[in-house]
Amino acid sequence: MRSPYPEATLTPQLVGFLLMILAASCTTCERESQGPRDEPNLLRNPGFEEGRERWSADEKSPLWGEFQVAESPTRSGSRSVHFAVDSSADATPRPSKVFGVFQDLTVHPFPERVTGYYRVEDWQNETEGGALYLQVVVVVFGGPPTQGIIGTAKSSLSRQSNYQIRYYLAGAPEVAVTISNAKIEIRSGDPPPLKEWVRFDLPVRRDFERLWGAVPEDYEKVRFLFEARWDKKRDRGSVVKSNVYYDDLSVVPHVAATD
Repeated sequence: MRSPYPEATLTPQLVGFLLMILAASCTTCERESQGPRDEPNLLRNPGFEEGRERWSADEKSPLWGEFQVAESPTRSGSRSVHFAVDSSADATPRPSKVFGVFQDLTVHPFPERVTGYYRVEDWQNETEGGALYLQVVVVVFGGPPTQGIIGTAKSSLSRQSNYQIRYYLAGAPEVAVTISNAKIEIRSGDPPPLKEWVRFDLPVRRDFERLWGAVPEDYEKVRFLFEARWDKKRDRGSVVKSNVYYDDLSVVPHVAATD
């Protein structure tokens, strides 16, 4: 009996088309599997699925703004962290303000990398000479810096309670704030792309050795901050405004090489 369905003929064109679909599918799976969820993560509640649990902010300071846990947009899961940056919401104009969250870790050895995603819905910076930007800050607290760092830095560093690296993810093409115990890494000075999740991957262990002369040791804690902020806002009538989200944040531990 003849089948009611016509027999498929695998022409060379059809085979090539099927192979293209298979390759694209594998590439997508590989790209998604490379996210921070597939690596060890020292952060707790890295995707904000448990709300504000484990996350801190200096919200009592007038120089810090509030943060919210949002249900949309999210990079994965059902929540993300939201910074509603808006200079017009302040009764008293301020030249600088930080919107951010952080976690303190006491893990040793010093971690390998910091990764995550940010998303910007809108971006308005009317200040002349002022900076609106996103940054990740890694701060090492406790004890004097290692001997290698003291030997390569200014003597005033030994009187500091911490030393740090500030990564400009987007928005600031030049150094916005200079402090003696911070090194600046500008990853991008351009305004961030809008309405899309952007991944960052920061080799913090390698960068501390490169910029400070040694990998941190004998510290009390390391603070990891994820921020949006403005600086050098001098004109009262100008507006600085943005809605910024972070999600799927990760601090990847260092794994010593084995023979």
